[in-house]
Amino acid sequence: MMGHQSNKHSNKDEKKKSKKKTNATKHATSTNKLYVPYNQLRIGNPKDKLNTRSTSSPLHRKKVLSVKETAYISSCFHHHRKYKFLKDTVMRAVNDNKIFSIHGSGNGVASVRKALKERGWIEKIQANKINLMKVKSCTDTNKANEEMERIFMSNLIGKTTPNFIWYTHEVNNNIRTPKDNRIIKNKLEVDGLWVTKHGLCSSMKIDYWFYIEGQAEVNSPRTYNSDAGGFEDFVSDYKITACTSLLKWVLSMVANNREIFTEAGKISIDIFLFALNRCKEYLQKKQNEDIDKPVPNIKAAQWAAYLRQYYCLIAEEDVFEIDKNNVLPIYFEYSKLFLKEIHKYRPQLSCEGCLDIWIVKPGCCSRGRGIRLASKLEVISNLLSNTNTKYVIQKYIEEPLLVHNTKFDIRQYYLVTCTFPLVIWMYTDCYLKFSSQNYNLRNYHESIHLTNNAVQKKYINCIDRHKDLPENNMWSLEEYKKYLNTIDRNTVWDEVIYPGMKKCIIGVMLNGQNRIMGNKNRFELYGCDYVLDNDYKPWLIEINSNPDLNNTTEVTAKICPEVISDIIKGVGFH
Repeated sequence: MMGHQSNKHSNKDEKKKSKKKTNATKHATSTNKLYVPYNQLRIGNPKDKLNTRSTSSPLHRKKVLSVKETAYISSCFHHHRKYKFLKDTVMRAVNDNKIFSIHGSGNGVASVRKALKERGWIEKIQANKINLMKVKSCTDTNKANEEMERIFMSNLIGKTTPNFIWYTHEVNNNIRTPKDNRIIKNKLEVDGLWVTKHGLCSSMKIDYWFYIEGQAEVNSPRTYNSDAGGFEDFVSDYKITACTSLLKWVLSMVANNREIFTEAGKISIDIFLFALNRCKEYLQKKQNEDIDKPVPNIKAAQWAAYLRQYYCLIAEEDVFEIDKNNVLPIYFEYSKLFLKEIHKYRPQLSCEGCLDIWIVKPGCCSRGRGIRLASKLEVISNLLSNTNTKYVIQKYIEEPLLVHNTKFDIRQYYLVTCTFPLVIWMYTDCYLKFSSQNYNLRNYHESIHLTNNAVQKKYINCIDRHKDLPENNMWSLEEYKKYLNTIDRNTVWDEVIYPGMKKCIIGVMLNGQNRIMGNKNRFELYGCDYVLDNDYKPWLIEINSNPDLNNTTEVTAKICPEVISDIIKGVGFH
């Protein structure tokens, strides 16, 4: 009997060992699962209950973790001395409505996470963002423990709906999330009117209704959509711009003692007269004088002939014939008079140059992709006719303010924290983005004209670049102010540039206020790009929704975390 019992026990032990070995094998294979859903973890005492409001979000329809995966995470904290502390921290955050979630990656999320964590917020991690294998294989013990704590606390949150959701720029605003007006989100529901190239273009057409002198004044280059009606308006603008450009070019050449009226010249002075007459007719229309005296209709062939000779003059391939009738003095006086009057209706005339260059931008692209510069009407027409992509056509600022013969623009942030009433916070800091090449209007390469960091990082700074310009093509505001002091312009920032940018932002937002009144518990950060003219007047080029907040250079590594920290303060997260 005893022997039999011994054998019986021996068989049982062998079965147990075999079972343990099988379980160990299963555990080894279970760790191959990389991504696991956080909401299905069940760790700790099942009697411990938190606020677990249910939600219909698709995030809560994931398959459960394996038993071994659950046991692994549970073993990290269930008997650990920090378990009670972490559980109490989560419960306090749930009771205080301090649960947040981040949709997307990059774009400053580390700074967002840090700023909220410092204020007692707990993150509810998205299902596809938990990577146990990566955590287990991490060689940095402190970093691994910190990440495991984050996963553990996210699991304790259960199905509690986040009180705050942060979207990054690569995430669609219409992502399926709980339809709860109590949830705070960093995206306004309707913002296309000013943050898309087409939307801003449409907005500018009705801007005069919201103009308030000294308060809401939008200075933006003339822009047209590429649809049928928009393109026709662009063609009309292009033609009159070719006329004003010729007048400016002639006056500039004469002022610099350049001989453009010679016996060897082949361009008739009648071309000069043609441009004067078209400018005169433009003023008649603007001053409503065409009601009693209709403006003559200029045929397409006449415009084509004018543009061919205009291109020839501007390219310096030929000059005017000699003035046989001594009419130039009167033509010069009329040119000055007409340009002065036209400037009242086209403020950009002071900085648009003489080459009639336009910048063509795809309406759906960002980071400088697909942008082209062109100065000939047929080139622009062909570009737009050979594609189904929607474009905007914007008058290029040919005479921007330069720093050491290099183009730059200013990235300025502002925050909308309430839409009714409209509350706007304009950031007091900003930074400058430089081109890597010297400015040159005879070369349309993107490295010269597009100051986006995404574009400029592809190129090496030119050899003859000024030594005072930054290697990383960015200046902080402090550095720019130092430069202004060296050229005796120490007051221009506070008196001209910053107030000008502020007036532009107010004008744009007043323009779109009726479309955003229903945004409860929503806010959004915007990034504006401005180009300065030679009078330091800022021109709004575009507005970016959810702008890039990554630490791409030393300048952005300093300003972007500060911007995020101020956002958290601005929306009332203390």
